[in-house]
Amino acid sequence: MVAIVGPIAAGKTSLIRMLVGIWKPVAGHVRLDGVEVSDWDHTELGPQIGYVPQDIELYEGSIAQNIARLNEPDA
Repeated sequence: MVAIVGPIAAGKTSLIRMLVGIWKPVAGHVRLDGVEVSDWDHTELGPQIGYVPQDIELYEGSIAQNIARLNEPDA
């Protein structure tokens, strides 16, 4: 498990948005395990990355179901 923490405006949100594929880099590459983020199957990658934005929006269901991407949580 890795947690990315730091002061305000350090680039944490920008980094995570690139890692989950929300933003595309203007230059350079974003790779996980040597593979471009855009080449990953998002159904395979999604459950491996947890992202909580500053403006939290939960879906209907429990917190555990939201974390499990609305699937049955594995305790």
